[in-house]
Amino acid sequence: MKKLFLLGLFLGAMSLSQTLWAQVSFELKSKGYQASNYVTIKGYEIDTEEKYPYMFSQLSSYIIELKNLDQAPAPVVIRIFKEDREVANNYNPKTKQYTKALAFECGKTGLYYLSFENAKTN
Repeated sequence: MKKLFLLGLFLGAMSLSQTLWAQVSFELKSKGYQASNYVTIKGYEIDTEEKYPYMFSQLSSYIIELKNLDQAPAPVVIRIFKEDREVANNYNPKTKQYTKALAFECGKTGLYYLSFENAKTN
């Protein structure tokens, strides 16, 4: 019974967090808007030579945000790949600029790869 209660509590918390994200428009997400109830899932010290695997879930929204950009020699490009096909990046063709955050709404659960270009390596 205790396990069922904990499972129900976990699922309830997950559905609440998805509802809160649904109230934030895509434009605000891509501008780096941070809701008070967001959760940082993972942090990377990035390297330009690697692709970082990550499992994204269907119907979930993700924000990939860059920190410490003052050390980057050029705009840092974030790309998300699914099976060698690029599905998202942080380039805005309207303004012809790269943003510091990338909002990604996953359409299919699976393993995706993140790559970063022009990131300073130590």
